[in-house]
Order: sequence, then C-alpha cells, then structure tokens
Amino acid sequence: MTTPRVGFSGMLAVLAVALAVWWLIPRLADRWEPADFAVHYRTPASLSQDYWQYRRFARQAAAADEILLVGDSVVWGEYVDAGQTLADHLTQASGRGAVFRNGGLNGLHPLAMEGLCRTYLGSPLPRRILLHCNPLWLTSPERDLQVAEPVSFNHSDLVPQFTPQIPAYGAGLADRLSVTVERVWTWRQWVRHYRERHLDGQDLPQWSLEHPYEWPRPPNDAQLSFEKSRQKSLPWTKRGIRPQEYPWVPLESSLQWRAFQQLVGWLRDRDVRVLVVIGPFNSHLLNAAGQHAHEDRVRAIEGWLRGQPGVHVVTAALLPSEQYADASHPLAAGYRSLAEQLVKDEAFAAFLQVDVAVETVAAGQAGHRANE
Repeated sequence: MTTPRVGFSGMLAVLAVALAVWWLIPRLADRWEPADFAVHYRTPASLSQDYWQYRRFARQAAAADEILLVGDSVVWGEYVDAGQTLADHLTQASGRGAVFRNGGLNGLHPLAMEGLCRTYLGSPLPRRILLHCNPLWLTSPERDLQVAEPVSFNHSDLVPQFTPQIPAYGAGLADRLSVTVERVWTWRQWVRHYRERHLDGQDLPQWSLEHPYEWPRPPNDAQLSFEKSRQKSLPWTKRGIRPQEYPWVPLESSLQWRAFQQLVGWLRDRDVRVLVVIGPFNSHLLNAAGQHAHEDRVRAIEGWLRGQPGVHVVTAALLPSEQYADASHPLAAGYRSLAEQLVKDEAFAAFLQVDVAVETVAAGQAGHRANE
C-alpha cells in the first residue's frame, strides 16, 4: 500500500487555507462579538491584559468622539465602585456634553502605557486623550525598573522588548520575540483575548480538562462592567500608613519619565489633542524631605510639558488628607473633588475649547435658520 504524496500545489493550498483562517477569525470575531461598552464601563480587573478588547473599547470611544482617559489604577478607580471614577465625575461635572471614558488599567506604568497606546489604541486614534501622570512611578528604582535583578511587574508584554534596555525585565529571547510577534499579528492578540475572556486565562486543553462537560462562555459583561471596589474605602490614616520619605529617582535618568515624554510626543505627532493631569500625589504622607523631592519633580515635569506645543497641562492641587486611600489613589469624595477642580481650570477649558466653538457655531446657525 503506497502512501499518497502531497504535491507542492497541495501544500500551497493548505498554507493558503491556514493563512485565510488566521486572518479571518479575528476580524469575524471583531464583527460578531458584542462590543457595546456601557457609559460606566471600565476594563474588568480580571481582563486587564486583554488588549484586543481594549482596542475595541478605544475604537468605540474614538468613533463617538469621546474623551479617553489613559492611566493606571488611579484612573481605573482602585478604591471605588464603577460609576464613581474620575471619568464618571468629569462627565457629570463638565456640563458641556463631553463624555469621558475610563481607559485606565491596573498597574499601567508609563513604560507600559506607551506600548499600549502605540499598539492597541487602534485607528483612527481618539481625537482627545487625557493622560494621567502619576509621580508614584518615580518613587524608587524598583518602580522605575532600573534595578539590575529581575522584578515582577504588570503589563510586561507592553514594555519595549529590546530597546531601550530595561534592567529589571528578565524575559528571555524567545519570550521577547513572542511578544514582538503578537504586537503585529492580530491572530495572536485574539487568541490571548479568547483565553482571558472565555477560558479564565488557560489554554483550551487545560480548560477542557477542568470543565469536561461545559462549553466556553464569555463572562457576564454587565456584572464585570459594574464590579465593586477591590479594596476597602478607608482613608490612608486608618490603614496604618505612616509618613515616609521615598528614594525618588532623578528625572534625567528615569525610564518611566522618558517613556511618558515619548508618548506625549507620539500623540502630538498624530494630531491628538492631549491634556496631562499631574497627580494629585498624597504628599500628606511625606516627611519634609520627601515633600521637597516631590515638589521638585512635579515642577520639572510641569515645566517640560508646558514647553510642548499644543499640550494642555493641569497640576492637580493636593486633596484633603481624608480623601486619599494611600499614596496616590483618591477615594470617591476625592475623585469628585478632583473633577470639580479640573473643570474650573483654564487648561481644561482650553482642552475642550474646540467643542465649545463648534457648539456656538451650531447654535448660531440654528438661530439664523429660525429667524429666516
């Protein structure tokens, strides 16, 4: 009995079918899978590495001309329920018809933030983006990822894999190449999405062994979108946190600050209107030396940002001590105070000025038509 041989044309046909499947499935899933993100939506903590889904969320915000807030868990709202975040309070307080969407992710340090925006914001980009600049990432060489030994940190797949070199990133060559391929190959992004969303982060064989009589089902989006706070809403003074001095990293050698600068420039080059909100860091818990170091860095950050054409900057004022949960996270009352503070700022008004002008012109045209 002879074994049938597959000719070269047959191999090409198999390859063509495989490539077609790899190309089609993510695009069909993008079209058929529900993607109606509620107004109070924030990426569920359990899906914080589902960047394929994040791209869909950002694309919907861009299509609706909504303002996307990008930042770490301060934007996400670590100590508050959905509906009580900064994005929610800004939408309520702005009073100009602007809708702010919560694009925060837990642990999204600036090195990862740059990678997220460059790779997963999609096209077209949102026309207006509010970037949160959290000084917390400058409070130690470990948070700045400068230490020589490997450190476990969030969103390692979003940081630069080869250059600039990140001393604390200890991934091997194979892992770095795999991450690089995933950034340009939609199939790999969708596979990650499917695992995170349908299989609890596992691959299909492993999940099937643990659920032999079940079919993979997505989580309940309504429940996830309105998930409760992951932490108790207590002020920092009731958590046993004492005043301290951090080993701040100099700005000129900071990897995180350099990444933030590059992200601001990248967005400006693509005609995105950018508002940067610095802080508010909880300097109530700093000793005198720590407060001085913090103020020096905030002044330097603000100075550089104000020198960038077209970038709007607000340095948030210190909130009352009882409105902080820790070094950088506000409680619900803190987000409300911060939103009220921002909407009164001239830089914030300038950030929204285009929309005010458009509304004024539209109202004038409507009045002219009514007089006719």
